Amino acid sequence: MADTFSNLLRLRLQQTGGNNNTWGALLNAASAQLLEDAIAGVANIVVAGSDITLSSVNGANDQSRMAALNLSGSPGAARNIIVPALSKPYIVVNSTGFDMTVKTAAGTGVTVPNGARQYVYCNGTNVVAVQADVLGNVATATNALQLGGVLAANYARRDAFNQHTRGFATTFSALTDGSTVTADCTLSNRFRVVLAGNRALALTNPADGQTIEIWFVQDAGGNRTIAWPANVRFGIGSSAALSTAANAVDTYKLTYHQASDLWVATAARNAAAASGASTFDLSLPSNSLDMRIFELVGSPGGIVEINLTIPAGVRVLASSTSAYALDTTGFASGSTINLFNGGHIIGRGGAGAMGSGYSSQGDDMGNRGRRGENGGAAILGPGAGRTLNIHNASGFIWGGGGGGGGGGCTVNNGQTSCGGGGGGGAGFGSGGMEGSALGQFNNVGVSGNRGAAGTYDSGGAGGTGASTGGSGGTGGAGGGPGDAGSAGASPTSSTHSAAGGAGGSAGNAVAVNGATVTFVSGGSAPNVEGAVS
Repeated sequence: MADTFSNLLRLRLQQTGGNNNTWGALLNAASAQLLEDAIAGVANIVVAGSDITLSSVNGANDQSRMAALNLSGSPGAARNIIVPALSKPYIVVNSTGFDMTVKTAAGTGVTVPNGARQYVYCNGTNVVAVQADVLGNVATATNALQLGGVLAANYARRDAFNQHTRGFATTFSALTDGSTVTADCTLSNRFRVVLAGNRALALTNPADGQTIEIWFVQDAGGNRTIAWPANVRFGIGSSAALSTAANAVDTYKLTYHQASDLWVATAARNAAAASGASTFDLSLPSNSLDMRIFELVGSPGGIVEINLTIPAGVRVLASSTSAYALDTTGFASGSTINLFNGGHIIGRGGAGAMGSGYSSQGDDMGNRGRRGENGGAAILGPGAGRTLNIHNASGFIWGGGGGGGGGGCTVNNGQTSCGGGGGGGAGFGSGGMEGSALGQFNNVGVSGNRGAAGTYDSGGAGGTGASTGGSGGTGGAGGGPGDAGSAGASPTSSTHSAAGGAGGSAGNAVAVNGATVTFVSGGSAPNVEGAVS
């Protein structure tokens, strides 16, 4: 009986008792080696200007027996790679520059795009993509842009925008409460911890672009705090301070940038604390004027807790002495405002007064130097039944300086020397007008000089008086932060004279307005200038 060959892999099947002295060589060459080719062999196939039919030989090396088909060449167009109509899987690697379709001579096939790697299977009639047969309503795989029969549109890909049409969840990882609470970012994107004391937070093993969410839950005692890592920054309107109520929940989302080793955090604070109060976080990132925080948080009704942060370098100013740099009124009785100030909150400086000028004949000198304007308050308290807690260790709260009084005037030998204007108070008070000479003796007179405006942290100088046979009075200097303005000078050695005006009073650092105001830190000079009353 002669040797035969297997149907699928064409391996030599030796007859019993045959091939004396050559049996082993035939076994190695025509069976064992060919089995290795079928399991791990690669056929390097150069595709040119026509379809390729893979070679198929009994008991010898051929292309169609190989496990992988590595397609290369310059075909100039899409081609067919024709395999035997026998059941067998293939790994196809297409590097030809064109789509290649792997098929049987009479059946259908699978198109493998250029640059793709596709696992296909010949079922004896057609070539199909290897796929999971039962995947709900997932469409049958037809090309290399699929994973286990799942269309590319239905699985997450790193090289494409992913859109999810069904819900998915990230399981919470429970953090261990202790002096340091550590969130290992490889374990989850969502964490939760119940705080039983004041804690420090550590964030380990983050990935670039990773966003995590942490829920901090107050225990029954409440008032627990978190010390954040130095590389965590907080977005506008978000505060590092936790809600204080028992069982309150504060949620923070943090996104990591690896190159700068920086986390940016936003807070979803306790909107329905156990006390029934709503909590709002607010930050003023740039210089502001006449800030009324009630409107900034949407004019809420009911009892609220406000956490207001003013960063270092930010100035909050008032537009006039009748306005307030920071107005905390409008909230319901029982509300609490927590102010975390690292910048400057400054009341408006009083304007300097006009200097004295001669205004009629005879001994009537007209108006004396006028009084400087009072400085404005920096903060208006929230009102009776409300609480304002101020953390001011690195910040400054200054009442506006009083404006300087106008200088008096003098007349000697029919010549009028008018007074200078008062200086503006600290907090940008304007300088006072110079005194002018109108209807003076023999129409001879000289006006004084205008007072200087105040800056944010100092009062302006008074203007000098005129000197014509006598000397008009110098205007008073504007007051520094929280200080009264100086009186204008009053000339005394003259035929006729008018006195200088008084300086304006200093503005309050805080106009309490019946509220309970507590300085948690930074309650004395130089952090606070002006009365708290």
